[in-house]
This record gives sequence, structure tokens and C-alpha cells, in this order.
Amino acid sequence: MPKKRCVCGQSRIYPLCDGQHADQGWACGGVSRTEANLAVVGSPHLRSLADRLAHRFGGISVHQVGGAVRCERLVIVTDGHELGPLKAAVERVQAEQQQVLGIGLSGEGLGWLFPGATWSRIADDAPAALWSLAEQVLSGEASASVSTSPPALFVSHAVADEGALFPVLTALREHYGVPLFVCADSIPNGAAWKAEIQDHLQRCDRLLYVASQSANASVYCAFEVGVAMALKKPIRIISLDGSSPPSFLQDVQAFDLQRLLIRKPWLTPVDGLLEAFLDAMGEGS
Repeated sequence: MPKKRCVCGQSRIYPLCDGQHADQGWACGGVSRTEANLAVVGSPHLRSLADRLAHRFGGISVHQVGGAVRCERLVIVTDGHELGPLKAAVERVQAEQQQVLGIGLSGEGLGWLFPGATWSRIADDAPAALWSLAEQVLSGEASASVSTSPPALFVSHAVADEGALFPVLTALREHYGVPLFVCADSIPNGAAWKAEIQDHLQRCDRLLYVASQSANASVYCAFEVGVAMALKKPIRIISLDGSSPPSFLQDVQAFDLQRLLIRKPWLTPVDGLLEAFLDAMGEGS
């Protein structure tokens, strides 16, 4: 069961939710209504926020209803995680309009996942401000521009790191529709691998370098980065184990996975790595 974030500030295990907020007039329990002007659905980590927003605006929290829901406006609160359960909940709702609150999603977010929805983004740099920011945005107008298709990523990584990477790469392909080139499974048997790498680097939108002790020592990773730099492709870096990138990449700010997991204790290592990939996919990252 994913850990839910606290959005009331009163939890005894803050920043995680302990469910003890009934004295504030809202709760994580079930409801009987199935029709309302407003319904709210949230990613698993954000279900407490969805529940509180539904209470604040007199709507229904979809997670508290077992069956179908009808509403004029459906608010989808997402941090990009656990897309499968989120979309399953969205499919239970018949709504005239959809609005997405993208929590901490960088760049142009995940617009291609909810076509036709209006978008608003909420920065996630100050967790204690999450509730007030979400309340303000939901009271106003959705205004963010969003991408209509995901960027094509060339993932440069060490073989030793594939055990950590492939659960996330599989999720990105199957649930997020992201086109990925990964040497481990994207080169056909018998193909000239250097030519395949150069061809896909030509066609990708950006290269994502997964820094680690193993990757930093890899001649093949250095080759891939060198070709990408020659092609003037945008480069994003995720530090998998806290390692700094090699000297020829140290002018590019890296996403530090270990630091993220300390700052966001509700995330598992797989969740954290997924968030790092989603951050790297944003235009503004």
C-alpha cells in the first residue's frame, strides 16, 4: 500500500498521513453519494489531498466510492506516480470536464495522458504549503500549457544498474507511453550496435544519462554521451547512487535520487527513480 502524504500538518508521523484528521471535519472514510458538481481523484500518495479537496469544495472523493460516479467537473490530482490505479479510478467517472492538478511535475507535465483536460501545476518545493496552494488553484482558473506527446528518450546506463532501472523503464513504456531506447533491449540481434546507437541518438529528443560508479567507468556510456554532445542533443542526468557525473558532464545539473528519497519519505526507490525520469522529461528541466 503506497504511503499517503499528510496535508493537514497534524499527523504524528508527518510528512506521512496517519489518518487522524476527523476533528477537522473531513476523513478518509467512505461516502454514499455518487453524483455531485465536483469529484476529485488522486494518485495513491495524494489521496488525503483528494479527500480534503473534495470536502472543501462540497464534492466527492472518488476513492471513497465503490462504483461509478457522475459529476460536472473531475479534478485529477497527480504527481505522476501509480498511473495505473489513477487511470482506473478516472475511468469510473462520467464527467463533462476534466482538470488536472500536476503536483511537482516539471516542464509541460504529462499532458498526453489526459487529452482534453485543462492543467494547472503546483510546485512541490515546500510540502507544508501543498494544501493551501492546491486550494488556491482549484478556486481559480487552469492555465498551464501541456505537451501533447512524450519526448523520445535515449537512456545511457551501465549494465550493472539494469536491475534498478527496468521496473521504471517498463512502467514508462506500458503506462506512460514514453518511447525509450535502451541498448539492453532496443537493438535487434545481429544488428550493428554502433550504427543503431548513432541512428537513435539522431532521432531522440534528449539523452538521459544515469550516473553511477559503474556508468561513470563505462567506455560505452562515454561514447553515447559523446555522440549526443556532437549532435547537440539536450542531456539530462540522474545520479542513481549519489555519484557525481564524469568531468565532461559536470556543467549539467544532475537529479540526485538519494537526496530525493530523504526529502520525500513516502516514495519507494522505484517511485523515486520514476519521479526522476518524469522530471527529466519536462521541457523546463
